[in-house]
Amino acid sequence: TMAMSALLFKGVEYYYTFLLLDIMFIFDKLKNIIKAVTTPIESLALTMMVGVILMYEYAVIAFFYYRQDYDGACESMGDCTLMTIYLGMREDIGQSIKEVGPPDPNKNYNHTELEQHNEHFYGRVVFDLSFFVLITTIGMNILFGIIVDTFGALRDSVQERETYRKRTTFIGSMDRSDIDKAARTEGILSGFDYMENDRQDKWNYMYFVFYLRRKDPINYSGPETRINKLIHDEDISWLPIYTCTLLQQQREKAAAVAAQAEAKAEKAGGLNA
Repeated sequence: TMAMSALLFKGVEYYYTFLLLDIMFIFDKLKNIIKAVTTPIESLALTMMVGVILMYEYAVIAFFYYRQDYDGACESMGDCTLMTIYLGMREDIGQSIKEVGPPDPNKNYNHTELEQHNEHFYGRVVFDLSFFVLITTIGMNILFGIIVDTFGALRDSVQERETYRKRTTFIGSMDRSDIDKAARTEGILSGFDYMENDRQDKWNYMYFVFYLRRKDPINYSGPETRINKLIHDEDISWLPIYTCTLLQQQREKAAAVAAQAEAKAEKAGGLNA
């Protein structure tokens, strides 16, 4: 964007239109379109290299045998290669150069002319059809297949991430159903929202990390010193992973109920004895 903006000062006004492409970097779904090309760039480059080599081979054949069918655009090896790649990628080579057909039954050919015409015609049939199959069909479909498969994988990854984000708490990595179930016992309608926006707000944890970075280590308290060391060691054991107050309270209540039930069972057993 900065490079394009710099060009505007040189009077290249049409570069204003390219600034609209910033939308590709704003939305994640549009970013995947770019990633679908940049992620498999090595595979795409190698496939395109093979395609260019094949088209060069066709250009060599065209230069020696079908130069006249290019209508003057194949006078040198370089021009012939360039035109073969250009015409072959733009559409199909058989439709781009001079059309050929079987011998005209209304035209009188001598034996040599008929033999030359047939040789040229059948050669062009093999040349055109093989180019269509190898380059236009297989080659282009391989390129498109790599891009489409990558885009599909990126789309699935985004969907899985969104599904995980909606079903799992960010800090504690706890399942939404477990949190909601525990919250209902405490009279809280949505335990997931309660955890995400109140008890384990991710931004509060982020603020705490930046607070430690800005604070003089000499003034750290004991817990702050311990947590700061764990952060530098990339150790997340200081976070409440797989636990929270709601779940702890639910476990304590369940343990208390179990203890009461056990005590009653023992008391009943003593009376029966």
